[in-house]
Amino acid sequence: MQTHFDIMVNMATTNLNYGEAENNLTDYKKSLRGLQASFSFQASVTPSFSLVSELYYMRKGGTLKQTIH
Repeated sequence: MQTHFDIMVNMATTNLNYGEAENNLTDYKKSLRGLQASFSFQASVTPSFSLVSELYYMRKGGTLKQTIH
């Protein structure tokens, strides 16, 4: 029987999507980089059964601010 503990940290890129109704905002579409991290623990109880616990974090979403030109 084995026990595993894993840690993963990564930078993930995402894009804000304003939808088809906002085509005039295409000049303002930008990629955002955010943190992605996970922790995983797996413990074997028997040779054919194990318990797994996982925790994930990922940046999600963004804010669009109006600017007056």
